[in-house]
Amino acid sequence: MVSYDESVVEAFLSDSFVSVNQVRRIRKSRSSSEDSNDSTSTTASSNTQEESSTSSDHRQCTKNRRKKRGRRQRPKMSKTASSHVPNHDFGLSLLQQNEYVALDCEMVGVGPRGHKSAVAHVCVVNWWGATVLNCHIQTREPVTDYRTFVSGVTADDLKLDNVDCMTFEDCRSLVQSILHGKILVGHALKNDLHALDINHPWYDTRDTAKYKPYMKKADHGSSILLPRKLKELTKERLHRDIQQVGNVHSPMEDAIAAFDLYKLAYAKWEKVMKYNKNRTQEIMDIGPVQ
Repeated sequence: MVSYDESVVEAFLSDSFVSVNQVRRIRKSRSSSEDSNDSTSTTASSNTQEESSTSSDHRQCTKNRRKKRGRRQRPKMSKTASSHVPNHDFGLSLLQQNEYVALDCEMVGVGPRGHKSAVAHVCVVNWWGATVLNCHIQTREPVTDYRTFVSGVTADDLKLDNVDCMTFEDCRSLVQSILHGKILVGHALKNDLHALDINHPWYDTRDTAKYKPYMKKADHGSSILLPRKLKELTKERLHRDIQQVGNVHSPMEDAIAAFDLYKLAYAKWEKVMKYNKNRTQEIMDIGPVQ
């Protein structure tokens, strides 16, 4: 389990957080450009007859080997590995992408028979799927059911001498700081936010459990819509398996899945949100109808 990195959180809160993958892509593109320039320069300067002959022979040998072997087939990705998420940034700059985070929590049971839920594991990821926060929380009430078979949480995880464990108050304060001014993505966020005792503006919330195209009708012919399970949506829309039987739930995996579902519907979703925000603003400007 990875605890939060203060330097990463600080950078994230200052709107300067860039994922490791972004840095690697930038470095790779620069390296390729430099290699290309070096190759061009070398080719231009080496024009001797001996080198030309060697290059020609090499190309001919390579061509003959390819004919014998035949064209290599590119290995196919499994449905589990493929993402099915549009591979672009939707025209958003790095700073704009940094305004999005996804949250997911795992609960344990407190009170009689463990029927009441309390948050015990919190994970926040950014637009690129990098970890912003991943920690356990010491519950304010004694745990009566760790629900380990689903939550993956054990008694040792919730001890304060564990480097990955925080008090509820400290974690809540840190999560509030991370979410402030951000667009929050997740699945059934009402449960997570309630467990953390945090409020987040509706216009900055993207809940895949409440997005109408991702919901199902209560009955045939009914107009009542009900939320679907994240596992079902991820399998149907992303062709990816999560929360598999026999494995504990991973809040990081679930947060990334919710993020990818949001990205899949980004354009239409944001269009609806823009209309809702404008309509709300109009009603507020007009005031109550007499």
